[in-house]
This record gives sequence, structure tokens and C-alpha cells, in this order.
Amino acid sequence: MWRSRAARRATVAVTVVILAVCVVWALAVQTLVPNACELSTPPANAGPLVCPTPTPAPTPAR
Repeated sequence: MWRSRAARRATVAVTVVILAVCVVWALAVQTLVPNACELSTPPANAGPLVCPTPTPAPTPAR
């Protein structure tokens, strides 16, 4: 009985650790990697970029 309980706890612990590492990795990639469209010269391996063009500010109506 104690072996199955220990195996279950180990499985849950390893699963939680792997899930936490994946979440931290995803958040780090979102914040640490710069957007290729915001660079002055895109990286050589970026491929064809389709960056949104900035829209001009609307002129106020008179």
C-alpha cells in the first residue's frame, strides 16, 4: 500500500514540476524575446515578416 501511495506522490510531484517549468518557460519567452517587427533590422532567419503598419492618428473634426 505504501509503495503505491509513494509512487502516486512522486508522479504528482514530477508532473507539477514539469508543468511549472513549462509555464515559466512560456512566460520567459513572451517577455524576453523581442518582437522581430520592432527591430530596426530583422534577423536574417526571420523569413518574410508581415508587420502591421502603424495607423496615423485621426485629425480632430472642426
